[in-house]
Amino acid sequence: MEKDATVIELTQTTGVFVTKDLILKPGKYQFRVVNDNVEKDLGLVIQKAKDKNEDVMKTAVPNTFTSAYIKMGKHITQV
Repeated sequence: MEKDATVIELTQTTGVFVTKDLILKPGKYQFRVVNDNVEKDLGLVIQKAKDKNEDVMKTAVPNTFTSAYIKMGKHITQV
């Protein structure tokens, strides 16, 4: 865990993240992404609210893709 970082837990169930909208202020964050028995590997990328209707692959915040896929029943924590 990074010192002084706020931990945000995001749980994915089949077809949907439990947390729908997340508004973050500038700062340090760590995301704990949980695959709650989704039968496929998951990933996470962060996108600005103004880009929510755009292609996430083109508008993602730099360096926010998960470093590995998250398998069923597992989790990953990433800065």
